[in-house]
Amino acid sequence: MVEKNPLRRTNPATGAYLTSSPPIWATYPYDTETGKYWSAMTNAERVASAITDPDLIWSGLVWSGPASG
Repeated sequence: MVEKNPLRRTNPATGAYLTSSPPIWATYPYDTETGKYWSAMTNAERVASAITDPDLIWSGLVWSGPASG
């Protein structure tokens, strides 16, 4: 099964990655409010970004915009 929830690879309380360096998927979550990718954010910024729906989008090949509606 492919992991679809980026927070499961981060500590949801601190925003810290569970590995010593950002995983490859961290280059795809993009926060439209801050204008930053998760890989460029501080731990605290990732915590805030994770709950700013609909500002957090996936910028990978499958989707590059917010959900409609």
